[in-house]
Amino acid sequence: MPGYISRGPFSNGGPPALDQTFFNGLESWINQAEATIGGSTISGSTSGTATLYQVLQGNFKLVIVTLATFRNGGAPAQTLAIPTPLTTCVFFAYSTNIGGPWQVLKASVAQGVQQLITLNAGADNITSAQTSIRANWFWHCDTGIDTISINGSQGSSASGRIIIFGI
Repeated sequence: MPGYISRGPFSNGGPPALDQTFFNGLESWINQAEATIGGSTISGSTSGTATLYQVLQGNFKLVIVTLATFRNGGAPAQTLAIPTPLTTCVFFAYSTNIGGPWQVLKASVAQGVQQLITLNAGADNITSAQTSIRANWFWHCDTGIDTISINGSQGSSASGRIIIFGI
């Protein structure tokens, strides 16, 4: 979406100053901000659902995956495509249990992520390279992602969120 073009100034009690370009741009921004593309849902092979919402798709992107007693017990990995891929991102997951490892993909290939493992006061924090991701951790990915992959053979169901933000 192109950058915002100012159409004001507007004044109280003046003419309505209706402008097609302005309102079409405003509507486009609202569509982007409110994710009118809707959510994408998969059902676990054993139980529950996982739904991906891309809430923001412009220069700044926000993806939220909601797991509702999701368990992919014996099936192969299931994927959720991100409508507008991210070029770099940070993310975290929180839940009672993600139920097993999951991955972020780009062109169907698992991407390496850096997991924050140690906070150091006054020094760089320590990270660890990973491709399989579990609950209640923080990561960043510098190679871009276009898909979330939830592995099969999960040991238990998961309820929680995966939150990804980036550009």
